[in-house]
Amino acid sequence: YDLVAGGLLITSSNDSSLTVEWKPPKNSSDFEYYILKWSGGSSTNKCYTANTITNYTITHLQSCTKYVVSVSPAKTNNTGEDITVIGITGLIVDKDQLNLKITGNSTDWLAISWYIPGRDDCVMKNVITYCHADICEEANVTQTLYNATNLLPCTTYHFSVSLHGENGEFGSTNITGVTGFLKPSAPPSAWTSPQNDSLIIFWSKPIGASCVSLYRITIYQDHPYNNAFKENTTTGYQIMFNNLQSCSIYNVIIVPIDQFGNDSRPHI
Repeated sequence: YDLVAGGLLITSSNDSSLTVEWKPPKNSSDFEYYILKWSGGSSTNKCYTANTITNYTITHLQSCTKYVVSVSPAKTNNTGEDITVIGITGLIVDKDQLNLKITGNSTDWLAISWYIPGRDDCVMKNVITYCHADICEEANVTQTLYNATNLLPCTTYHFSVSLHGENGEFGSTNITGVTGFLKPSAPPSAWTSPQNDSLIIFWSKPIGASCVSLYRITIYQDHPYNNAFKENTTTGYQIMFNNLQSCSIYNVIIVPIDQFGNDSRPHI
């Protein structure tokens, strides 16, 4: 009994089902029904369909799992040849389904992890993208964890995790993490550009600059008859003081103020 169906293929799939389609054998009058068998993960099942049916949706499957599906024409006491096809169920990719979470952080790194339901061999690679202020980095990993390093302190990073199988991307999901606090240092250098009655003050970024909320700049004259001072704040790395005395010497104090409102070591 050598009847065989033809053209068996997977026409659609999701996280819990596969739909297969096939062509009837050439001598379609010499059989009574089809036997469908499928195996994947730790399960093996089969069912029977009428000889007029040429497609079937297999349900209640395990997500992210490879299945071998076979179809054979049959009649009482006789079974034709199997034809087989391999299909992979899909994977719902969202934060809760994957249990995506931040597992650790420090001043210059963030660690994330996730879980793949089903058999994780259906995922060929995980693409991790993490960004802040439109600056992004990307990494491809096969593990279900990743440690992003060389990050800025006190900075929010947006992670995207996309999972890819043999047939392309299953989907992606997102999570946000914040690196730890680093007490800012004093600005390592400062310089000025004098005008007639004004002074422009510049300084370089201190260590931990991303943890600075603003800079407080104070200028004053060390003079026994005039020690009045002026003070202002900025979030940048330069500031201008106007309406100053011409041909005068001013002392400048630059104090980084951290995100908790505390003063850091000044540059004088």
